[in-house]
Amino acid sequence: MISKTVKLAVVVFLFAVISQSQELTESDFRVGDLVVNEKVDTTFLFTRFGSPIKIEQFIETHRTPSPETTYVCQFDSVSVTFDRFGIRYLEFTTSSWATHRGVQIGDEPEKILKLYGKPSTERYLDFSEDPNEDVLSYYIRPNSTLGIAFYLHNKRVWKIIVGWGAGC
Repeated sequence: MISKTVKLAVVVFLFAVISQSQELTESDFRVGDLVVNEKVDTTFLFTRFGSPIKIEQFIETHRTPSPETTYVCQFDSVSVTFDRFGIRYLEFTTSSWATHRGVQIGDEPEKILKLYGKPSTERYLDFSEDPNEDVLSYYIRPNSTLGIAFYLHNKRVWKIIVGWGAGC
């Protein structure tokens, strides 16, 4: 029989492990053969994913010194947003993909906490008035917008965004 002291020690240890944020590395911004910040062109995307369902083009006038054109290519299993510098972010809503650490659509927040630790608290967001929706965001360093965001509905991941502005 395990004593209460040992059980308490195990609970305290697990809480300490989970409550620490695990530092993100460059590998965390690789999903399959896609890498955030890597230069990409539509030929690669079309070869890799086939014909897109939708392509959008945006002119971002808030960028200085000159406006920048951003493209969003929506495929069956992934949405890729990129500009002339490379991939800005990847958005997944199907379980065909997983993060570098293994989180995918349908997973529970406990798996995220085990693999990534405590979310970046200053970036923790709840976009919805629905109490069943949350976002767990992790950033490469404080005050950065480069990160990973896990969107939860009824305590299940329904969307993952990896890249710049992931939780914004």
